[in-house]
Amino acid sequence: MSERLNVESPFLAQLSALGWHVVDQGEALPTEPEASHRASFREVALKKIFFNSVRAINLDERGRPWLTDVQFEFLFTFVTTRQGSLVEANQAVHEALLHGIPDIDHVTDSGVVKRTARLVDFDRPEANHFIAINQFRVDTPGQAKAHIRPDLVLFVNGLPLVVVEAKEANSFTSIPLEEAKKQLLRYSERRDDSTKGGVREGEERLFHFNLFSVATTGSQAVYGSITAEPDEFQSWRSIEPAKYQTYKVPLGGPPRAQEVLVQGMLPKETLLDLLQNFCLFSTKRDKLVKVMCRYQQYRAVLKALARIRANRGDARGGVIWHTQGSGKSLTMVFFVRKLRMSKDLFDLKVILVNDRTDLEDQLEGTAHLAGEPVTTIDSAQDLKSRLLGGDSGLYLVMVHKFREAAAQLPQSVKAALGIPIAAPRLNPFPEVNKSSRIIIFIDEAHRTQYADLGNNLAVAFPNAIKIAFTGTPLITSRHQQTTAQRFGSYIDTYKLKDAQEDGAVLPIVYVGKTTDTALSHKSEFDEKFEDLFSGRTAEEIDAIKKKYGTRDDILEAEARVAEVAKDLVKHYIENVMPDGFKAQVVSASKVAALRYKASVDKAIATYAERYAARPGADPEVLRLIRFLKAAVVVSVDGTNELAGVLEARKEAKELDAVANFLKRFDLDKPETGVAFLIVCDMLLTGFDAPIEQVMYLDKPLREHTLLQAVARVNRTAPGKKVGLIVDYIGLTKHLREALNIYAGDDLDDILQGMHSMDGEFAKLEGTFARLVYFFREHKIPQAEDWARQSLPAADEYLVFELMLDLLEDAQQRETFSVLLMLFLQALNIVLPAPAATEYLMPAKRLAWLKAQARERFKDEGMSFGNAGEKIKRLINEHLVSLGVNPKVPPVELLSAQFMKAAGTRESPKAKASEMEHALRKHITVHMDEDPAWFGTLSEKLEELLRKYQDDWSEQARQLQLLVQEAQAGRSKSPSDGVDTKAVPFYEVLIKAVEATVKLQPDEKQALKSFSNDLIPVLRVELNTPGFWGNADRVSSLQGLIGDRLVDTGVGIVVDRYEGLANDLVQLAKARQLDLLA
Repeated sequence: MSERLNVESPFLAQLSALGWHVVDQGEALPTEPEASHRASFREVALKKIFFNSVRAINLDERGRPWLTDVQFEFLFTFVTTRQGSLVEANQAVHEALLHGIPDIDHVTDSGVVKRTARLVDFDRPEANHFIAINQFRVDTPGQAKAHIRPDLVLFVNGLPLVVVEAKEANSFTSIPLEEAKKQLLRYSERRDDSTKGGVREGEERLFHFNLFSVATTGSQAVYGSITAEPDEFQSWRSIEPAKYQTYKVPLGGPPRAQEVLVQGMLPKETLLDLLQNFCLFSTKRDKLVKVMCRYQQYRAVLKALARIRANRGDARGGVIWHTQGSGKSLTMVFFVRKLRMSKDLFDLKVILVNDRTDLEDQLEGTAHLAGEPVTTIDSAQDLKSRLLGGDSGLYLVMVHKFREAAAQLPQSVKAALGIPIAAPRLNPFPEVNKSSRIIIFIDEAHRTQYADLGNNLAVAFPNAIKIAFTGTPLITSRHQQTTAQRFGSYIDTYKLKDAQEDGAVLPIVYVGKTTDTALSHKSEFDEKFEDLFSGRTAEEIDAIKKKYGTRDDILEAEARVAEVAKDLVKHYIENVMPDGFKAQVVSASKVAALRYKASVDKAIATYAERYAARPGADPEVLRLIRFLKAAVVVSVDGTNELAGVLEARKEAKELDAVANFLKRFDLDKPETGVAFLIVCDMLLTGFDAPIEQVMYLDKPLREHTLLQAVARVNRTAPGKKVGLIVDYIGLTKHLREALNIYAGDDLDDILQGMHSMDGEFAKLEGTFARLVYFFREHKIPQAEDWARQSLPAADEYLVFELMLDLLEDAQQRETFSVLLMLFLQALNIVLPAPAATEYLMPAKRLAWLKAQARERFKDEGMSFGNAGEKIKRLINEHLVSLGVNPKVPPVELLSAQFMKAAGTRESPKAKASEMEHALRKHITVHMDEDPAWFGTLSEKLEELLRKYQDDWSEQARQLQLLVQEAQAGRSKSPSDGVDTKAVPFYEVLIKAVEATVKLQPDEKQALKSFSNDLIPVLRVELNTPGFWGNADRVSSLQGLIGDRLVDTGVGIVVDRYEGLANDLVQLAKARQLDLLA
């Protein structure tokens, strides 16, 4: 009930306020498909609404509908019968929604012409039909369950674009949001076979139209596309356009996450905008995926468009500051798509300006997602000729093309010709196009936009709109010109703190390492060198370095590289490898990179040899260590490269090192063993590798390069909780300098995203303290001593039972589960550090407590799935050693082991609690099989608990008797004249009918005869192979049962025959095994 009152009903109320039609079917199982605008519960689209809506938006020049009834049938069949995988069918329907269905004959007075039939009117959102239906039942004959029933389905023109699953904590669900996401996966047939048991369990057709799905508990609400994994669902935290920011919160008080998501994503025009311009299909790890925009991307584009429309000249531009990893390239793509659909801005020439060759391919690949050809500018001359025109194309150009070569001969040629040496003649970069119908997107605008290249771009396109995108803008006065001064004020900001709060990027843990004296010498050398020679020219500095050596001599020293490699391999294997993630090693030079490759290979082999010699070494871990590989990825210098560099590049190419680095380890595919990418100048910026968790730094980096390099490790991935930076060169000072480009609150914002390992230990202590306080505030102060195993033996069990009593409440279980998971995740980050040892005992014992609560209260939502592999392995081994397998579901009531397990509880209260929760779950799960009998069992349980609520011994004894009754099932017919197999059907009829009227004896006799005669009919039908998969046969059986109900002559049965016939068919499906036995 609370789920309906607190989650589902407010959702419907808010949609209604936004102008949606709402069909509220209550919370019971719907029995009449007509109430949800369908002829059958097998239908997933609303055919009649589709016909009427599509008719209304397809008008000829005279404003008259031009589609025929036959064509409506064709259009409906076309969109409801797409073939292929779920994502392929969804993509096909998506294209039809966006572009309509072409080549439809329109008969006019002058003949037949071809037209495109629109399925959605994007120009006039109000012309479309929007309806939300709750408890949307879809029958699934022949599957594990008779139907699915999403809490809400939202339709546009009769097509289901959004599916919503609402959850609140209850007796069997302590983590409701995760359960809601699992439910959506089940509905869409996306759970893996190991979870489903190889049985179909959903209705994929409902999701062929899906734009996104929503999982909500009210206080939490997230959305995801049909390819989003549970941990990829996102929050929506802002509301644009601004006119929707004022609204009435259905339950009063401050808006919850659900209200913000509804107001931000589900106004009619917003939903159609998201469908048309902010959703795309892409390939990720060789799989087709559907990408929905994030809220900051939508907000930034709308704000930028508003600025363009409200201003003139340079005031139309500005800066979009979105932190690293927040999807700036996709924001550009969504921006272009939105432009093309805007009546006033569709003809703008769009120029994407990039500044690095290694990012050009990446940006070009992303730009193609805009849905139009991308023209790459290859030279300065190409730039001048191609961008001169007034076309509205999409162009990609590197900023270095905005450089005009000096008009002079080389000095050696001049000397040979006797030409006196003079100052070079410089040609200013010319104006290329003065049109104001040009928009330029400058990617990572902080890097090259403050000198000649940036000036030349401004000269070439003096009247263009310039939108700068950056994750690390220059914002302090020590820079000659800040990003905002160069391009205009901020259009939108989405900082590191915002991204971390959203889970879009991860916190970064900084680990400073101490190396040998060579590093100290290097540090002193750098400091003295810079102090002594700060006034010298570049040529003088080069000469001095040649005479006295350089810091590269130290950073390339083989002995030092070998020591660092040994340390980083140990760190990687013990801290990163167990979770399946990978590493990047940043070296000072190509020579250093080659030496690191040799040293890392040797260190892996040495570690494997020593690990193999350990007592009890895990053979799977040893196999993975030996599977690891390192590869060198460096840039090309030309023809005079070192032979070792050429060989390393050849080896990396043969391994396809970068592509295989991005893949998870697969021991059957040797190439996926690339665990270390060793670089010096490549892949430090713009390299999107979620699988990279750690960067080992051994190269001097500064300012934006340093900040962008460390941001390589903060991309999200399943099971990844932090990124790690391990510093072997002493960059603490430079990191502070890099962070000082931010001022005031902005510096604080960045610092909050960077943690030291000491900070992680503090977090570990804090998460454990919160767990202890959770029990203390519920009057269990001994919980910490229990967790540390320091209580007297006599108090152990008493405290354990007190904690379990607290966890009987589902909301308290949810709180405990969340706090324990945070503690375990913090422990996983710092393991195997010695300082973490004192927390191993509490982790094991609290994990055991959670396992006991999972078993006692039959709560399968209590798992250790997000704890991290190191801690999961530790806990699983501990629990299995105690006879508790966390991978095995709780013992169910019908199991032969149930009474034995319950009997092990030491107190009558514990035994009673175990049996009560087992009975409740058993009744809930099996109610559909025999509603009358299980309903009676439920009534007996409630009466028993009420009667013996203060007498635990008697309650346990009575519950044991009720368990035995439940385990025995129906032993005989409680109604004279009804066959045993017919009793459930007869009692379903009696219970449904007598809730309204009292039947006469002759009427009951008629229903007894009906029930007895029904069994042979059902046996014949259910013996037909594939019966439940044949919708026509199922419908025919339902019709036959309906006819026989009418033949009984019982008035109320005749009046309700359709609904009763449906109930009996569903009961027959649930009881198929019994009927055929």
